[in-house]
Amino acid sequence: MSLKTKALLIGLLISNAAHANTLLVGNKNDARLTFLNLQSGNIVKTIETGVGPHEIAISPDKQYAVVVNYGDRDNRGNSISLIDVNKGEIINTITDDALLSPHGVQWFKDNRHVLVTAERQDQIVKLDPFAGKIVSTAETRAKVSHMLVISPDEKIAAVSNLGSSDISLIDLVKMKFIKTVKTGNGAEGIDYTPDGKEVWVTNREDDNISVVETEKWTISRTLATGDFPIRVKISGDQKYALVSNANANSLGIYDAKTYALIKTLSLKDGKNNLTMPIGILFSDDNQTAFVAHAGGQKISVINMETLKRTKIIDAGPAPDGMGFVNQSLDFKQ
Repeated sequence: MSLKTKALLIGLLISNAAHANTLLVGNKNDARLTFLNLQSGNIVKTIETGVGPHEIAISPDKQYAVVVNYGDRDNRGNSISLIDVNKGEIINTITDDALLSPHGVQWFKDNRHVLVTAERQDQIVKLDPFAGKIVSTAETRAKVSHMLVISPDEKIAAVSNLGSSDISLIDLVKMKFIKTVKTGNGAEGIDYTPDGKEVWVTNREDDNISVVETEKWTISRTLATGDFPIRVKISGDQKYALVSNANANSLGIYDAKTYALIKTLSLKDGKNNLTMPIGILFSDDNQTAFVAHAGGQKISVINMETLKRTKIIDAGPAPDGMGFVNQSLDFKQ
């Protein structure tokens, strides 16, 4: 075999490996977690969760996932599922009324603990999902505490409160409430910039974003959005901020440093079966973004170099929360 041929084969292997990724998707109307091979576009496995699996968080070492079982109109959720990613199996379920309507969730860097909002309790909960143990709780002193993000230094949690239209700041060292910051009506989507200097909050009833600087915890600017901005996600390289406009069926693409709206990308497909974009997720290399259409069963895949949709993938009914794993999980026996 010539050196040129060997080089070509190696290049193909690297290319295939780079695309052999897996997306974990919560099907909130079906009480299931779907494993989606992004190279083939095939669903390779589904497992049962609790009722209403809304959000998913992948551990920093990519070995585990937690799924919050939020519940639905008839069933109040109060549990979290811990999943072994490589086996595609639930290895522990934590059920506790301190977790009523769990929603926002994020891992700590220790690969051991997670932080969760308990919406009906208006508190956040730190727990060890492996031991099935609640470590500590903190009140948000707000209403309908829905989503949360942890600061890069893991000292503060910022919690978006739908009912009181503000964010709560929690000292994670002492697990104590610090204060609330008023943002806008229907504060829901929330994300920290990777440098820790800002928190972006989508106010879904005001159709705007509050950019909150974290030095003094004041709003530095307000950005207009499309109809009903429900999530915001900032890329790991802090180049882009993406906002899903649920009622407008569009994705707002912002420059995360200049705050300019670069593009509003329509997420319609002409058949009216791509509705209600909610969940947003970046791939680990920030080259691809995924937008889950909770009103159907599709996920839009966005190329972040061209800022265009490249494909639409079937992900099971009512996809919302997602988790990205940079390996192929086919679960072949």
